[in-house]
Amino acid sequence: MPSPRITVKPEVLAWARRSAGLDEITAAKRVGISRARLEQWEAGTRAPTLVQLRKAAKTYRRPLAVLLLEKPPNESGFDALADFRATGIRPRQISPELLAELRRVTGQREVMLELQSVSPDSVPRPTVLPQLSLDSLDIDESGQRLRAFAGVGLSVQMAARDAGTALNLWIDGIESAGVMVVHTRGVAPAEMHGFSISEWPYPIIALNGSDWPRRRLFTLLHELAHLSLAQEGICDLHESPGSTARDPSAIESLCNALAASTLLPKEALLDEARPESGWTLDELDRLSRRFGPSSEAILLRLIDLREASWSLYWERKPELDRAYEEAREREKEKMKRSDSKPPYFILKARDLGHGYATSVLDAYHGDRLSSLDVSDYLDIRFSQLAKLEAVIR
Repeated sequence: MPSPRITVKPEVLAWARRSAGLDEITAAKRVGISRARLEQWEAGTRAPTLVQLRKAAKTYRRPLAVLLLEKPPNESGFDALADFRATGIRPRQISPELLAELRRVTGQREVMLELQSVSPDSVPRPTVLPQLSLDSLDIDESGQRLRAFAGVGLSVQMAARDAGTALNLWIDGIESAGVMVVHTRGVAPAEMHGFSISEWPYPIIALNGSDWPRRRLFTLLHELAHLSLAQEGICDLHESPGSTARDPSAIESLCNALAASTLLPKEALLDEARPESGWTLDELDRLSRRFGPSSEAILLRLIDLREASWSLYWERKPELDRAYEEAREREKEKMKRSDSKPPYFILKARDLGHGYATSVLDAYHGDRLSSLDVSDYLDIRFSQLAKLEAVIR
């Protein structure tokens, strides 16, 4: 007996595929049908079975109910965000994985807005971001303002035992001020290191969960600079190869300078630095371990302070990239050998953002959310709630 066909709107199927960033060939392969069959679905000349429609929903990372809508929803996406990534270095298209993460984090922001209405005591009171202007920007003074916004003292930052601890200090401070900080999952660092969405209240900073803590720490402040400049978008934190000075029109370079200034105050860095070293990789690594950001961030800050040159940066750049990748590989091998992969719920809490998860849990315990709501908003089974909460509290 043939499987019954499900009536769906062809324009909804076509929209779901395109919004997932998939071409017809790739989509058909993942759903397990021919390209010709997919074209028939999207032309409305043939309908899918329920099993096929479920596979399509999974492929497009949409609930099945969305594919049964009468028309495509009015949904904004990355088309509305500026793309600050370097041209000519990597493809500028947006992967299905990154599109899915956009939908996830914007959905989380909608939850925060709901909680603000139904359970205001469970969400932080948003603090107004520093308003930085491209027309009159003092890098050092702006860095002080960003640090004050996050509420992280230099002595506390430098006392952190490692980069991961320093990263969490800054995330906690920024989340307490009402900025949502999340981590992406499944997105290659080669595609992006972070993105920001500046809608108020509860703007978003997303860090690439595949990056190591030192780079994520710098990305966090880089994206905070984007929000303060009202310049949201997708970032790779690149420097222009022809750079000889900071160009105010080059937003990525400018946000790098602001992030470095925030993390590395002038007097403190110069007190610790040893210019007689010639800024060797060992010296940059020492300063990196002292302050938290990467060796590359240290060198960029030294350039801003006129203690190092752009020619030295471009000379050191391949070495810095190579050292970073080697460190990533060593960490991967270490984790494989020790079987020390972070537990599922630690990564789950990191990706959702502790601030977001805490707000959802507080609203649930305040009887403002049902068990179905809290499971949906945290993307876990209700039976797993205690394990996630044990990680967050």
